[in-house]
Amino acid sequence: MKKNHVIFNIQQMIKLYCFFLVLFTIFRIVFLLYYSNYLIDVPMIDIVKSLWYGMRISLKTVGIIILVDLIFCLIPNLIYSKYPVNIVRKTLASVIIFLFSVSFFARIIYYKIFNSTYDLMVINGFHDDLQAILATAINEYNLLLLLPLAFIVSGIISYLLFKTLDLPVIHYTDLKYPKATFSLIFLFVPIFFIFSRFGGAFNYHNSVHWENIAKFQSHILNENVLDDAQALYRVYCYYDRANANAKNISPEDVIQAFNANNIPIQDNDIDRSFYKQTFMGMNLNANNVVLILGESLPLWPQLPEYQNLQITPNLSRLMNSNKSIYTNSMLSHGTGTMPTVNGFVSGLPPTTLYENYSFESFEHTYQTGIANNFKKLGYKTIFWYGGFESWQNIKNFIVAQSFDEFHDVADFNSSENSAWGCPDSVLFDNVKKYIEKQDKSSKFFHVILTTSNHPPYVIDLEKEGFDVNNVKNNLPANISNSKDSLVQLGHIWYTDKTIGNFISAVEMTNPESLFVITGDHAERFTFNAVVDLKTFSAVPCIFYGQPLLGKNLPFNTQIGSHLQIMPTLIELLAPKNYTYVSTTPSLFENPKFVFNHKFVAYDNNIYLIEDQPNKLFKSNIDSLRNISTFRILNGSQINK
Repeated sequence: MKKNHVIFNIQQMIKLYCFFLVLFTIFRIVFLLYYSNYLIDVPMIDIVKSLWYGMRISLKTVGIIILVDLIFCLIPNLIYSKYPVNIVRKTLASVIIFLFSVSFFARIIYYKIFNSTYDLMVINGFHDDLQAILATAINEYNLLLLLPLAFIVSGIISYLLFKTLDLPVIHYTDLKYPKATFSLIFLFVPIFFIFSRFGGAFNYHNSVHWENIAKFQSHILNENVLDDAQALYRVYCYYDRANANAKNISPEDVIQAFNANNIPIQDNDIDRSFYKQTFMGMNLNANNVVLILGESLPLWPQLPEYQNLQITPNLSRLMNSNKSIYTNSMLSHGTGTMPTVNGFVSGLPPTTLYENYSFESFEHTYQTGIANNFKKLGYKTIFWYGGFESWQNIKNFIVAQSFDEFHDVADFNSSENSAWGCPDSVLFDNVKKYIEKQDKSSKFFHVILTTSNHPPYVIDLEKEGFDVNNVKNNLPANISNSKDSLVQLGHIWYTDKTIGNFISAVEMTNPESLFVITGDHAERFTFNAVVDLKTFSAVPCIFYGQPLLGKNLPFNTQIGSHLQIMPTLIELLAPKNYTYVSTTPSLFENPKFVFNHKFVAYDNNIYLIEDQPNKLFKSNIDSLRNISTFRILNGSQINK
């Protein structure tokens, strides 16, 4: 009898609904317990609210699970009375439980690396070196233990669900008011799905969704609101919106974007419209210029409140030298290594696109790129990477964009390689040997991309001389005393040590060298408490070397962006009125604002782009991104 099937299936669906809602709440509690050292001074009421908002947003996820059950269990059972509904329901539920168990364990690791529940770095991972990712997961994060553990946990959870589903149900014949019951069911079902769809509300305005989860000062509580399905849905929305926007940008949009930023269009050509001339005419004698991109190298260890840790003594020494100029804070180009490399190589404002995979990148040169500008200045351009050339298609991209040479770990004699490459000391030693053999009458420009300050954290810190006790004794309240935190701090120290040793060694053989030291990104170190955006996101930017000795060259801004490094170098190295190509002015000028993938800086403050007061520069940023997106996808000609 179909009515019996309806009553039975509805009760089983209610059990599923409640079970998964409780399960996701338990996952959140376990997640917070695992990262409890990041909840220092967090009010208990905020933790409870995080769980409450999380349960509400999980109504959407559970609603989808129930919809799946309706399609594959209830409806077939109404059509065919002998349909094995119990077996199908338990099988589907077991698969769903396993997937969420695996994603939960992976989320714990993901947060440790990226300081976030699943975000756009998931997309980056699909472009990344999957072999290296797998090796890291196995060696550093016990993947071979993780999967069996996920099987065991999902097995236990499935067993509990089966017991729940096997609990007695009310049969149709037991109903005292069967017609009234059916009427209530058909009335309740659409209301229930609307309520679930809006996360415990009946409209979008009052709902809980991934775009309004930032309700707390604690970052981990905000991320804890999302279950794994909602976090992955956030990734999908980011990616879908970005790509939809990219496909819809027309030549007319590009023209409008140039007009909005008061940039005259030259010859209907994007690159030519960014031609600039030097105004300083420094013409410094630096035949050896070295740009160091330190993996995950942040600014915050050099801030006064963290100086007692002494984990970046070399950077502090370089900053305080009479041979240096520096910014008080700088925005990295991207939240990951490859987006930052893309920024330097293309010279284009940040978008969600990957230049290293764009067809246009292998057809034409970005005249705004750093290598192109240095080649025109007479420098031989060389890119050094401590990892493998296959990662992110980096070698092909680098060579296609005006670099004369590319060197990776395969060129070095190292027996200490990790899944991501060689230790930084090996990388710098090979660069140093190359520089020692350079023709002093020629000019060389080196870009060095380090790898060691990255999971897996495999450097033997004790052997390298890291004073962990000094760090322990001077930890501020907002940094955990956990082993993981100390290992991360030790690897920042190691990066600083190898950079300092390298620069000192090169100075001895080539005293006319000019160095630029910055980080590829920050935002990865997890503090116990909420920190300001400068501490969270800024990277160092130091120009150092004998050519700057005695030069009084203060920057006109305390905040800059990575894209300003290249024009700043051109201003230092080129004669007056020299023509170069750059989408941004140098640090010696004072633009109204600078921005990156996430932040905008002006008036010596950093803001989230979406949260800046009055969204002052939002339209300018969007229009510049439109120009960049069009250039990456379609080339430099606006109307072909």
